[in-house]
Amino acid sequence: FVFRPNLFLSAFLLVNINICIFYYVLLTLHFSSPVSHVSYDSKFSAADYFHL
Repeated sequence: FVFRPNLFLSAFLLVNINICIFYYVLLTLHFSSPVSHVSYDSKFSAADYFHL
């Protein structure tokens, strides 16, 4: 029973690291997708239009 808390802690850390990597990949895919770039550019073009 000595190794059980260590295994639980290591599994918990691995799950947390995997979740962090998953969300990081999701965010990078979202910000590098062409749809978000189109909405990003249209927001800036509208901002430039209103500033002119």
